[in-house]
Amino acid sequence: MTAVLSSDLSTILAHAANGQKAAGGEANLSDILAAVWLDRVKTLDAQIAETSSSIQNKNTYIYNLKAALRELRINRPKGATDKGKVGEIMAAGMDGKFFKVVNYIDDGLFPGSVGEDVWDQAQFDVAIEWLKTKIDLMVGESQLDMVRLQSLINKKSQSMDQLADMMNKFSKSINEALKMR
Repeated sequence: MTAVLSSDLSTILAHAANGQKAAGGEANLSDILAAVWLDRVKTLDAQIAETSSSIQNKNTYIYNLKAALRELRINRPKGATDKGKVGEIMAAGMDGKFFKVVNYIDDGLFPGSVGEDVWDQAQFDVAIEWLKTKIDLMVGESQLDMVRLQSLINKKSQSMDQLADMMNKFSKSINEALKMR
């Protein structure tokens, strides 16, 4: 992924490269470096927010899948020849609203037929296995997002530490140069 500099940072760097004064004073090395690091932190903050939102959405979806699975198990016909009305089965979502369980089964990839309103035990079993597979896949994706989120948080922390170290070293260098005068 290529980094995109904010317009403020681009302006500061352009002025510094041309030896021009930035608005409000001289463009010096510490200002430029601080602007670069702060722009990086701003980019990381946006990525952290996006990843956090993705994780929350997946967790909501997983919760709803588990609710649908629970209701399918409860409503599964007991005998091999018994039938159940799958189209009438409802589950409570994470938001407290009820949804039709069949909506979480019918994703275009389901190997069974959701067009039929009445299912036998075997059709329920196929749907139960399908939901279990979807849950496992979503949990895996969510775990990968958590690893990515932790990595982004670590990068942000490292960037802030590097900025602080750089500013301290720059300040020491200035102080030593002033003492030599």
